[in-house]
Amino acid sequence: MTLIVSLLILLAGLSSCSTSLEEKLNQTTSWGYQLQSYAKPLSLGSSLYRDKRMWVLDPDFDGQGPQGAELSKLKKKGALAIGYLSIGEAESYRDYFAKMDKSMLLKENPQWKGNFKVKYWMTGWQKIIFKKVDALIDQGFQGVYLDIVDGFYYFKDKKLRANQMVSFIASIRERALLKTDEFLIIQQNAPTLYQYTDQVELLFSSVDGLALEDAFFFGDSAKQEDNAFLPQDYALEAAKVYLERKKKVFSVEYLKDQKLIKKYAQEMKKGAIVPLVANRRLDGPLIFADSKTFR
Repeated sequence: MTLIVSLLILLAGLSSCSTSLEEKLNQTTSWGYQLQSYAKPLSLGSSLYRDKRMWVLDPDFDGQGPQGAELSKLKKKGALAIGYLSIGEAESYRDYFAKMDKSMLLKENPQWKGNFKVKYWMTGWQKIIFKKVDALIDQGFQGVYLDIVDGFYYFKDKKLRANQMVSFIASIRERALLKTDEFLIIQQNAPTLYQYTDQVELLFSSVDGLALEDAFFFGDSAKQEDNAFLPQDYALEAAKVYLERKKKVFSVEYLKDQKLIKKYAQEMKKGAIVPLVANRRLDGPLIFADSKTFR
């Protein structure tokens, strides 16, 4: 009897350890997004890092990004650790910038100083990104959060640039799987990318989730928080396509006004999108889907 009980305990342990990253993502009920100021108000290993929560973290912002030991603590709590990576803009504060071929750069983003639109289809830029993906895996991240996927909108020939973006995302996944058996790809914005490309199946086979900014409270980009409630129907309809494809969908809104936050919570109770409330610079207090606000 003792032997049987021991075997059952061992099998249960093996079963729990065998949960795939895709399954963990599908089970995710809340998420956090922290790109700055890890120590204030958040710190890795705190009670904020819990089971069924996904964290998007900057791996190297100001040299204060999460280290391997801290990520291990996070993952032991059952949370997913996803590294942030901008693929449609080059950032002057990253380690690659000083040495990169500046012919790949285009105009600076007027909303984010030091961020430059980039010719993301160029081999030189893609090699930079591949090295960053390698570094994420070496640090212990379980996936990557690809920002500025909507960079293809910037160009006139949107179909060509959309196809190149999809191919780029697919190659990022392929690169990651050369180093590890599992790796999650979360697409930030550009929910209608699938409408511009003729590589639809490649796109949906390459991404595991979609994250949307300002999908419910859209307005003047110069206004950092508390835009009026103005759902972006095109984005929400596209999000339904991702959900139908069994992709996890996340939403972040930049709100401080309690009435607007309450409105957002009411909207979130209607569907399967995982919500988050943050400030625009992603360095302040967060309100999670499992807080009293969203119950």
